Amino acid sequence: MRRWSWVRAGLLLLAVLVVVVGALAWVVKREPAFYSEAMAVAPQADDPAVASDTQTRIGELVTALKAPYAAPGEWQASFSAAELNAFLREDDDHAMLLRPKWEGFSDPRVNIDGDRLRVGGRVGRGAFAVVVSVEVRAWLVKDEPNTLAIELVDVRLGSLPWFKRGLMERMSAFAAQHNADLRWYRGENNPVGVCRLQASQNQPDMTLTAVDISEGRVTIGGKGLVGP
Repeated sequence: MRRWSWVRAGLLLLAVLVVVVGALAWVVKREPAFYSEAMAVAPQADDPAVASDTQTRIGELVTALKAPYAAPGEWQASFSAAELNAFLREDDDHAMLLRPKWEGFSDPRVNIDGDRLRVGGRVGRGAFAVVVSVEVRAWLVKDEPNTLAIELVDVRLGSLPWFKRGLMERMSAFAAQHNADLRWYRGENNPVGVCRLQASQNQPDMTLTAVDISEGRVTIGGKGLVGP
């Protein structure tokens, strides 16, 4: 009789484990709503033209940030989620600024909701692929030239909240590769990174004048302080 009690207990435990693992797998495989909605948008007829224009403006933004002598005077770059997603649909191989350098990362999509930017993409292959998504807020730090604050609002594996530490380390390493110093602090609700551009320069040759996420657009403005 006692043996059957142990068998029943074992079967019950097994059933609980199956339910828990199944529920966890469902949560991990479930895609965030913004990503599913973006992926449901089929390629549009004007995607090539929109993608080409967006790529040109991204290139101009990179030049203004990394080679200010080539972009003297005031400048501004603004992108809607629709423009960025058209660019990604057309050729995501060129979207290195919108995707982490992860093995097997594919199908990146973006969403702008209020003052929050979301970026998501698939990691892995076939049945093992899951969607990793990141949600951030960003703004200029008052009275600190060329200093940007980045609030890491959310990181998810499918619909499951995920650890932020690994991404924070990746972002800091990426910043260091591009002459920026990104350090993380504990905010009221989420980690906040303070990123100082041109960290190795005593005298900046460029200054940021605007960083804004609102009304469905990401806008970055600045001014080159030197001429060609």
